[in-house]
Amino acid sequence: MARLLAQNIQKLMKPMALKQGFAEVQLLSNWRSIIGDQAYPYVGLKSLKNKKLLLEVSDSAWAQEVRYMSSFLAEKVNAYFGYKAVERIQVVQSGFKPKYEAPLPKENKPTERSIYEAEKYTCIVKDPVLKQRLQNFGALLHLDQN
Repeated sequence: MARLLAQNIQKLMKPMALKQGFAEVQLLSNWRSIIGDQAYPYVGLKSLKNKKLLLEVSDSAWAQEVRYMSSFLAEKVNAYFGYKAVERIQVVQSGFKPKYEAPLPKENKPTERSIYEAEKYTCIVKDPVLKQRLQNFGALLHLDQN
């Protein structure tokens, strides 16, 4: 069933892929596994023509990162195809929008138990301001351990 679905998706994608210069639809459909989860939202495929892979990035930081790892990427794409499909990688910084934004870190609030645990260790501190800050910090540390 999954194989049949994959074949049908590739048939649907082939005209679009050919229009963009991709002779191999599999590169488009498996780009995430090739580029990796961390880079995938920020690095897009533009075209693959005459053994030149054109990549589109969202900003200058990713442009530099992709240029730095371009030989590794070329090897990875070539290994994926089983032949030398890519000899050169060109990076273009454009209005490419990241596929998703990284989620904001959740705000950790101390629980009653973590506050109690932190208070046990700060009972000898005399300065009330320092004691409160140490308790808050200790309570957050206690959260990370659980």
